[in-house]
Amino acid sequence: MTTIFTKGAVSIVPITITGFSSSRQSGNTIHRIIGASVPDVTMDYAGLRTGTLELVFDDLTKALAAENMFGNIGTVIMSDSDLPQLNMTFVTNGAIAVELHEDRMHWLVRVDYQEVLVA
Repeated sequence: MTTIFTKGAVSIVPITITGFSSSRQSGNTIHRIIGASVPDVTMDYAGLRTGTLELVFDDLTKALAAENMFGNIGTVIMSDSDLPQLNMTFVTNGAIAVELHEDRMHWLVRVDYQEVLVA
């Protein structure tokens, strides 16, 4: 499996992705009506995915390059050769963290994201 993250002319290829979480917020609005047992509902589509990615790199230089890319302004394109259902265009939305893995040979980069375009 190869996953590539691209922003403009910069591409990052982690060793692997060890974490992928995704959730979508419902677009429905429930209106409670005084004196009625059944609410009024305004229906709408669910929003795009939001969550956290955890990427593994084999050295600090690559991990910091990823941190820098995610920290810059603009959208990121995620392309996965084995799981194209995960492909998306997103922006960072929250924390960007770099951490030394417990094996002391790999670096983890965690990034909170908000999908902005369905691939």
